[in-house]
Amino acid sequence: DLTTAKEVWELGLGSAGHAIAISPDDSLLATSSGFTAQIWKIATLEQVAQIDHGNFIMTLAFSPDGNSLLSSGGDLRGGEVRLWRLNGESLGSLAKTPPFQISFADFSKSGRWLSVTGLNTISIYSLGAADIVADSCQWFWRHLTLPEWRQYLGADDYATTCTSVPWKYR
Repeated sequence: DLTTAKEVWELGLGSAGHAIAISPDDSLLATSSGFTAQIWKIATLEQVAQIDHGNFIMTLAFSPDGNSLLSSGGDLRGGEVRLWRLNGESLGSLAKTPPFQISFADFSKSGRWLSVTGLNTISIYSLGAADIVADSCQWFWRHLTLPEWRQYLGADDYATTCTSVPWKYR
């Protein structure tokens, strides 16, 4: 009930904070300050990790399973959505855009989709190899070609993908 809400603690960031997120299990808080983000244990205010996004952070979001953190932002060099382990280790870039093109990014509740808004655009990304394979089977009713496999999955272990497709169309 928001009418009975009370401040439990206050955290000084040292400079203007722009984005915050609370983990799905309510145990962690992510905050941003400029180009960096910090992950804190809510119960103890202990800093767990610090992340250097590389440009100004606009959005922070925990994955629905609570195992990773998304950061998005941009500057004159371009925009980027990045994914991190909760210890601060980079898992890589999920999306890149021209300068100042990212204003918000978030996961769907299922974790299957990533939405990114920017200057005059909204983009939706499918996350995970299983989703890409399932979508290709449903939409195109055929296997991924080797070039498609490498483009979307990046792996060298090419395999047939659509077991429900009749053999003559595989």
